[in-house]
Amino acid sequence: MKLRFRNYFWGLFFIFFAAFIIVSQIDRENVFAKIGFWSILATVFFVAIFIKSITSLNFFGIFVPLAFLYSIYQEPLSLPEISFWTLLLAAVLLSIGLQMLFRRRKRIIKFSKKHDKIVSHEGETLSGNRLYAKATFCESSKYLHSDNLIEGEFIVKCGEMNLYFDQVQLSPDGAEVFLDCTLGTMNLYLPKHWQVKDKLHALIGNISNNPSSQNVNGPELTLKGEVRAGNIDIHYI
Repeated sequence: MKLRFRNYFWGLFFIFFAAFIIVSQIDRENVFAKIGFWSILATVFFVAIFIKSITSLNFFGIFVPLAFLYSIYQEPLSLPEISFWTLLLAAVLLSIGLQMLFRRRKRIIKFSKKHDKIVSHEGETLSGNRLYAKATFCESSKYLHSDNLIEGEFIVKCGEMNLYFDQVQLSPDGAEVFLDCTLGTMNLYLPKHWQVKDKLHALIGNISNNPSSQNVNGPELTLKGEVRAGNIDIHYI
């Protein structure tokens, strides 16, 4: 489903720009006619890089293409005049600064082929004691099954993921789950008798975790990771 959605997205993207190129050449009085064919192709290239970079929060891939696009459309759109090298330098410095501020923490969870294999069924059920799932430009629900969950890693980029833990038994030593949410939403449905240690960090995002009550003697789940310009909502069932 994720691959199909991605194909639809990029397919429509290139169809749109094909129409954009044709229309821009039909009306010789519009601003696009002043830009030229090769500049329009460059626009397609830089916008594609920009969109791709947003999903991975690659700041260089976001701001450097914007500098090029500003330079291309500066005269046709009568934008304030700024030299190309000034734009490029500002884009690089801004990217470095944001990259340092939003630097990702190293993931502690590591998945090895020697561990339990991850089985994904057609009904989007994940089984095993070490679980992994990723959603990009899509919405998905994962029904987790484990009789001894040790660790998990779940990633969302420009999408939504619902994680159901009601069929999960934690390891007697506890379990650790790493969450990575960028420009998206994650909903976790956890048994209310679990002890949940919330070590999540929000960077221009929101984390909602309001347990009504927790059993201090219950199994322990530690949540780690980050949310960037998105939401992580934890529900207790």
